[in-house]
Parts: sequence; C-alpha cells; structure tokens
Amino acid sequence: MIDNPEQNFEQKEIETGIPGSFALGFYFFAGVLLPVAALIAELGWRICAENFFDPIPTWWHVLLVSFVPITNLQTWLSFRRGYASRPGWLSFANGVSIFISLFYALIFAPVVPIAIIAILLVLLGLLPLAPLFSLVSGIMMRRKLAQLYPSARSPWFQWKALGAAFLFVVTAFGLAELNFTITRHGIAKANSTNAKTQQEGVGLLRSFGDLDYLLRLSYDGSGVVSPYMFFTLFAGEELTEQKGSVSAQAQKAYYRVTGSHYRQVPSPRGIRHWDRFEAFDDLDPNGSFRVSNNLSLSVSQIDGSVDADAALGYLEWTLVFKNESLGMQEAVSQIQLPPGAVVSRLTLWINGEEREAAFAKSAKVIEAYNSVTSKRRDPALVTVTGKDRVQLKCFPVPANGEMKVRLGITVPVVLESAAAGFMAMPYFQDRNFVVTSEHSIWVESKQDLEIANPAFRRERGDRLFGVRGRITDDQLIKIGSPIKISRSADITTAWAKDTAGSGLVVRQELREISKAPVKRIVFVIDASEQMAALQTQIADAVGKLPTDTATAIVLSGGNGLNNEIAAPNSFEGTPAQIADKIRTATFDGGTDAVSAIETAWEMAQTVPGSAIVWVHGPQIVELDSPARLTQLWTRRPAEFPVFSLQAGTGRNAVERVLNESDAVSTVLRFASVSDDLDRLFGNLISGSTSFEAVRTIDTTKAKPPASSKETSRHLIRLWAADEAHRLLIAGEEAKAVEVAVKNQLVTRVSGAVVLETQEQYDQFGLKPVEANSVPTIPEPEEYLLFAVVLLVLIYFGRRFRKFRYRTA
Repeated sequence: MIDNPEQNFEQKEIETGIPGSFALGFYFFAGVLLPVAALIAELGWRICAENFFDPIPTWWHVLLVSFVPITNLQTWLSFRRGYASRPGWLSFANGVSIFISLFYALIFAPVVPIAIIAILLVLLGLLPLAPLFSLVSGIMMRRKLAQLYPSARSPWFQWKALGAAFLFVVTAFGLAELNFTITRHGIAKANSTNAKTQQEGVGLLRSFGDLDYLLRLSYDGSGVVSPYMFFTLFAGEELTEQKGSVSAQAQKAYYRVTGSHYRQVPSPRGIRHWDRFEAFDDLDPNGSFRVSNNLSLSVSQIDGSVDADAALGYLEWTLVFKNESLGMQEAVSQIQLPPGAVVSRLTLWINGEEREAAFAKSAKVIEAYNSVTSKRRDPALVTVTGKDRVQLKCFPVPANGEMKVRLGITVPVVLESAAAGFMAMPYFQDRNFVVTSEHSIWVESKQDLEIANPAFRRERGDRLFGVRGRITDDQLIKIGSPIKISRSADITTAWAKDTAGSGLVVRQELREISKAPVKRIVFVIDASEQMAALQTQIADAVGKLPTDTATAIVLSGGNGLNNEIAAPNSFEGTPAQIADKIRTATFDGGTDAVSAIETAWEMAQTVPGSAIVWVHGPQIVELDSPARLTQLWTRRPAEFPVFSLQAGTGRNAVERVLNESDAVSTVLRFASVSDDLDRLFGNLISGSTSFEAVRTIDTTKAKPPASSKETSRHLIRLWAADEAHRLLIAGEEAKAVEVAVKNQLVTRVSGAVVLETQEQYDQFGLKPVEANSVPTIPEPEEYLLFAVVLLVLIYFGRRFRKFRYRTA
C-alpha cells in the first residue's frame, strides 16, 4: 500500500509541529512575496519616498530589508523539508528578521490607515503593510521552529538568540545611520552663532557628512523622516533648539558646503514631487527659481533711442514666452536694469491686442495679480526687488502656447566725461525659463554710437547713428553690452515740459564733481566656489597697484576655510602681499559677506580717506541678517565710499539690503573683471572727475539758455523717480506713491500690473494708463517737423477756404 504524502505531512504536523499547507502558504505570501514586491516597487518607482518618506535611503538599508524575505524563505524551506541543518543560526536569523520587521512596522504605522483604504481601491495598498505582515509571519514561524526543534524550546536559548539578534539589528542600523547622525550634528554646529563652532560644523560636513541627505533635508517637509530618525533624535533636538526649521538650517549648511542653493541642483530621487508642497515665495530675494525646460524665451527684442545731449534714453524690451508643456506655467524673472533706470511702461498682448498696465502702490498691484492668477486669467506684474532690479511675472503662459509682453525702460546715461557716456542694457539676473533665442538689439541716436562687442554693427547716416546686432544671453550678461555715446560737451542743461496738462517744467543740470585720491583700499573678496575661476584675475589687478598704496583684505567667511584672514579676521600689507593672499586662498563652498563687510567698515573708519572695494558673486542664501549692516550705516554713517563689483548673475541678499540704504556704489561692468578693476583702481588712486545729473522743477519760468537742450518727457520721469526716492527716505511714503503713480513708474513703493478686463481693474480700484500717454522719445527735431507740418496744413486750409468763398 502506497502512503499518501499529504496525509503523512498532516500527520507529521500533528506529531512534530510542522505547519500545514495553509500556514505555509501564508508564511510564503506574508514573509517572502509581499516584502520582495514592496522592495522592488520602492527601488523602481520610489512610491513611498515621493509621497511619504524614504524607507531605504542607502544600499545598507536595502541589504537589511532584503535580509527579511531571504531569512523567511530559508525558514519556509526548512518547514517544507521537515528539518534545518543549523537550527541555532536559523533561530538567530529569524530574530534579526523579526526586529527589522518590527522596526519598519513602527515606521509605517501612521500609513496603515491609508494603506487599508488603498487595498479597497488598488492592491498597491498591500505594499505599506508588508512590514506588518512579515512581522506577524516571522513571529508565527519562530513559534513553529521551537516546536520543530525541542532543543530550541528552552527560554535560555530563546532569549539568547533574541538578544543577539536585537544587538545585531541595533548595530547594523547604527552603522547605516552614522553618516546621517554626523550630518545632522554638523548642520547644528554649522549654524551656530559662534564662529569657531561654525567652522567645526562646516569642516565636519565636508569630511564626513552625507551631501545627498543634506540636500534631502533642505526640502521643507520632504518626507525624509526615514528609519534613521530613531537613531538621530539627539541631533534632531539639537537642530530644533535653534531658530528656524530643520529645512531652513539644512539649506544654509548646504550652501556653506557646496556654494549652491539647494534649488540650483537636481532634486535627489524620491524628492521629485515635494516641490509642490514647498511654501516658496518668488518675491523672496533669498530664493532661487527652478528652471523649467518646457518654458522658454523664444523672442527677445530690445529697441531703443538715445538723446545723447540730454544724457538719457529709452528702451523697449519685447519678450515672447513659449510653453511646450501640457499645463499652464508662470514665467518669472529678476531683471537687472541699467544704473538709475526705471520701468515706465508694461504692455501685455491679450488675444492679439495690446493692453497697457495700471500703476499703483506695490501692495495693491501684487494683490490684484495674485487674485487674478488664482483664477487662471491673464495678468503681468512688475515690482522692484532691489536697487536697479525688478521682477517680472507673467501668468498664464498657456499650454503649448505663447505669451507676449513689453517692458519700457527710461535710462539715464552714465557720463564718463563731458563728451562721452555709457548706456548699459538690461539683462536677466535670475529666471525660471530657458533662453532659446538670441537677443536682437537696435539702438539709434542723433549722435555717434559705439559698442565693443564685435557681434554689433554700427550704422551711420546723414542725421542718424545706430548700433544693432544679435547676441546670446551669456554675452548680454557679461561683456560688450554697454553702448558708448558721444555728446556735445558744451551742453550741460536739458529741460522738458509736461504736455499732459500740468505744465510742469523740469530742468537737468550736469555738474562736475572732483574726487580726491583715496589713501587706503580695504578689499572684501568673496572666496566662494563661484569666484574660483576669477581668483587669478582679482589677484593680478590688485598686484598692479602702486607699491606705496595702503591696502588690507578681508575674505568673506562662513565656508569654514581661510580662517586666518576670513572675517572677523583680516590682513594688512602691500598690494603684492594682498595679491599673494588672494592667490593662495581656497575658494570653495558658499560664503557670507555680512561679517566681512562689517569688519572692513570698522577698519576703514580708523584711517581717513579709505575706500572699501567689495568683489563678489551672487549670494542667494542669507546666512546672517544684513540688517546688521543697515543699522551700522544708519546709526554711524560712513564717510568713505563703498564699491560693489559683482561677477556672474544671481540675486544677492546682502547687496539688496545695502542698496536700499544707498550705502554702496555699483561698479558698471564693461569688460573682464581684471580690466574693470584696473579702471576702478585708476580712478581711486589718481582721483577722478564725475558728472552728476541734478534734476529740479523750474519755477523761474526763465527762458532756457541757448546752449540747453529740450528733450522728451522721459526727463520728467527721471525727476519723478528721484523725487519718489527722496520722499521715501524722508518718510513720506504716501507722497512718494503719488508721484510715482502719476508719472507711471515702477519704484520701491509702486508697481505695474496688466489685467484682462476692465471689471478686474475696477474690482481693485486700478486704472490702466491711456494709450497716448505711454513713453516715447521723440527728438526736438521731430517736434519741429510736427510744427512745420501743422503750419503747412493751416496755410493750405486757409487757401482752400478762400478758394471756396471766391467760387461760391
């Protein structure tokens, strides 16, 4: 008689405790198949990491998780065979599997209710329950192991195996989490207010920190609450004791170590969808736009004209944004204006029709823009975000469509001498779109124009000069964009009359100002990674200074490097020694200029005739509050000049605050950093002569001198910008808003917005400007032509009337 195998197995289960078919099926599903499926799904699609938290942040975690189904499979096979060759080791491995499953079951406990609901909709809801199922399976199999091997039933053996398994799991996770613990401890130290502790923290992060984890922590609420949080509670408490969220501190630490804003690098895997939940305000100057590859600038055209003798010009920048995605997008950019320039026009094309902007108080236009964009309509907004810097926002750029806007910019000419000056072009300091088109530039004047960029072509006529060409965005930003303008040296007065009804007459006087040579130069050098390529140029320019020039240097700190001469420390010596210090310094990571400028300010105060020269790149992250510098300049005004030369594009949180207090003079860029520094140093050492345009209301009603120049209403706009600034400093904000809005200007207290319908303007109490009041810049010769044409028409009109009377 042949024995029935199933019957024998069931009989053996009763006799020895071997599990039956149903139990074996449950063990295999819950302890092997489900954990393997969950691991593969998370490795392949990162479902949990992108929506909740990252359960397997490193390959060590992957190995630990893999240990669970492997051990459960080995135990299951032992049950199938009816024996195990090494029951002691199998008992130990089963204990390790239980504790790993317990650990992850606790981690996933908050997700269990969501998973149960998800099971009713899709089977994917089983995956978050995998740790719980494997835990139950592991405990049940351990009980069966004890029944299968009588030698393993003793309490001593059970506790010994479990204790060893617990110690193994704790040690394994501890080693896997060591980098994360060090990283969190390093973040806490790097954000300390103590300079020495801060340097130790940055050094710790550089040497032993996990940059990927640091980047993950930089995302607010990004779900990086993975298993290692249980092993870093003491570091987490150390972080939360400090001011600011963990993500804010991680962002600063990441910038100190790498020199990049966390948004400037690709987000790590598993953080992809967390951008949606970040509370990031595009108006915040300390942020950085993430560029969308599906949003581009497809057309960029700058048209301009210059009244050289009146030392002013007008530019119109037409931009066409193209969206190649399936959803609407917002185009946002920070635009650097020419020195002293002001936005005086904003136009948006809606359904092919030009719509002009309404000018009002900044808070009002921002409220209108935000309200309308929430309803997915068609506004454009321009507001000031710093000295000579505005932000342009356009929404929506339609899916697979385009959006067209135009900025009008009134520009004063920067005079190099009585007979020549420069007018720079606007450019993007930051943007969330790619520039796929070259910038097409065409500027004309009645006087001769020149430009150093070989991509431009000079044109000459009997009464008209011009420069035109197409250049890349990189060329527009760097060198070659300023246009050199020739003018009549004997014309020092210009005037304009407001023809809009007020009859206001504004007079501009060009005054020559002589500046004495400086006796000492204090250099503040940005030693961040982004300035490393310019290290030699800066050192060479400093080394060319006369040997008897008194010089000192302070390197911007915060990156844990160059501690001997980084703020609050400094070095004084000859230009050659200063140049050598620059050459041998380490340029890496991200630095903070606040303490460096503060140190340089204290040094300059001690020697009359000093000047501070700050050479830097953009500082996107505000590491220390620049308000300290504002208070310093306000309470103890500096009697020495401060010059800022920025290399590269990007927002600078420190410079923005200083510019608002008018404490810093921006160095106009013409060529390389070395050449621009040579030009600046030449003016400082030998003394220089500059020209200041003083614009006032002419109340005398006296006839302008013969050598004066009548110009366009743009002169009135420049006066209004000066007046609004003066009123704001005097604390008369309401009057400053009134002057700016009346003259259609974007200033620190006023902005411009284009809405879709008249009802929307009425809703927010806004009034778009009249089409006939938008800026133009006709030359006086054009006014003369208009007058001649009018006289001719009057003459022939009278002749025609006489002819009718005679023939009647």
